[in-house]
Amino acid sequence: MLHRAGYRIDYIEVDGLDWETADRYQTTSARVDEQLKLAEAYDNDPAHWAMRVEFAMEIVQAGLEAAEYVVPETSDCP
Repeated sequence: MLHRAGYRIDYIEVDGLDWETADRYQTTSARVDEQLKLAEAYDNDPAHWAMRVEFAMEIVQAGLEAAEYVVPETSDCP
């Protein structure tokens, strides 16, 4: 919708987030090996994958709705 309204679409490429980023509370943050174990346990739970699929479906549905949205010729936005 933003692109069709004339806005420039861009992105910034970044590395993915760690399981737990130790930007605060460094003394209680999990070590890398603990993070890997926690992430593996999380990924082995089918309920977490079902939640990811639900989120993905919501994103797809929102995209389809946005693709069908007709952008007004004029806008009240400054």
